Amino acid sequence: MVTVVHMDHGMKGKKPIDSFYFYSKRNPDTAFKIKKYQLSSFLPERFYERLLRVYYSGSDEQILEEAQKCFELWCKNMFGLQTEEEEAQQDSEMNERTTPKRIKLS
Repeated sequence: MVTVVHMDHGMKGKKPIDSFYFYSKRNPDTAFKIKKYQLSSFLPERFYERLLRVYYSGSDEQILEEAQKCFELWCKNMFGLQTEEEEAQQDSEMNERTTPKRIKLS
C-alpha cells in the first residue's frame, strides 16, 4: 500500500511569514510586513512537504528487499537521494580525506 501525505501548515503552499505582521522598537504601535531581504536565508522558500509512505504486510523477505530496492531507485531518480549504503560510503570516504595523518619526524 502506498499513501501520500501532504503537509502545508494550512497555508496551501503559501509562505506563512507573509501572514505575519512585525513591530519595531522605534514605532511599536505600527505593524508592517517584513521585506524579503530582511528574512533569514535559513527560512525555507516553501512551507510544503509531501511524504510518501510504502507499507508491505507480507512476510516474504525477498519481495520486501526487492520492493525496498525499487523504492530507493525511484527516490534516487526522482530526487537524487542516496541510499543508506551510499550515504555511509560517502561519509566514510569524507572521513578518510579529512582525518589528519600523523607524520613521523626523524
